[in-house]
Amino acid sequence: MKPAAASARVLVASDHVDDATQIVNQLKPEFAEISASTDIDSAVDDYDAFEPDVLVVAFDSLEKAQAHMLRLHRLSQKTSHDGHRTVLLCHKDEVRGAFDLCKQGVFDDYVLHWPHAQDGLRLAMSVWSAARQTVAAPVEGPSNLDLINHVRQIGVMQSMLKQQVAAADFESGSAQQLRARLAPQLDSMLVLADKVKQIQPVVLIVEDDDFARKLLQKALDGTGYEVLFAPDGAAALGLLRRVRPDLILMDINLPGIDGVALTQKLKSQPALAAIPVLMLTGEARRETLESSMNAGAVGFIVKPFVRDALIAKLERFLSTGA
Repeated sequence: MKPAAASARVLVASDHVDDATQIVNQLKPEFAEISASTDIDSAVDDYDAFEPDVLVVAFDSLEKAQAHMLRLHRLSQKTSHDGHRTVLLCHKDEVRGAFDLCKQGVFDDYVLHWPHAQDGLRLAMSVWSAARQTVAAPVEGPSNLDLINHVRQIGVMQSMLKQQVAAADFESGSAQQLRARLAPQLDSMLVLADKVKQIQPVVLIVEDDDFARKLLQKALDGTGYEVLFAPDGAAALGLLRRVRPDLILMDINLPGIDGVALTQKLKSQPALAAIPVLMLTGEARRETLESSMNAGAVGFIVKPFVRDALIAKLERFLSTGA
């Protein structure tokens, strides 16, 4: 019986038919379902029809590879919520850039492939690893804030159980049986209560301006939030395939896919729709506000922002009920 990863659907996207054919042939011995997409005009249709678990991106420049991903993110109905993984093939002169794009979350992994593959099995191993992740780690799941609130609910039950024990007749056999029966539950609740102190709500900031990112990072230092950054829509969508933040701060004027379009895309996906999105904007024009609210944003933060006002607005959506 073949491992689950071997049944993964692999799509090779390239601007050269010969490259795509060579890569498909290289991967065929390991994956039963593999196809190629080499026509830019049908790239989105190819993706949506094939619904790959792993997308291998093999263009002759990083700029073209990024443009391809942005096109998919803008136009595809499936790319941001299907849990797929991406493997970028790059030239030896582009390794640093490929590494940075993977760090940002635009792609999940990269493989040095040109001018010639140094390790014939390296690509297959990268795709295999990516396929295994899609099988083992679904996108859906509770956020950190969900976990915090769940444990707090358990804490309420813990108090109720303690009250039951305290109210029982300590001399009776039934009280002793009650204490013995509830002891494991009370102990486990204490462990969970300790763990919740280590959980931090996660804030994803989608902002392309480096200075603005540094200001936001400084403003949120010491708040107890875990802060993640994405410089553009493609990187944000890449991160959202792996993590579920509790709140998103979204700059409106992003390169590629703008913040309003990206918010609308997130709200159309069931796994992401419940995440509150606050828009970051340097302008307060009525049409901008209306388009953002229509896309699904829950509010705005106008730049330049006041730290106390920023934190107060975040706390409205990240309150754990403490």
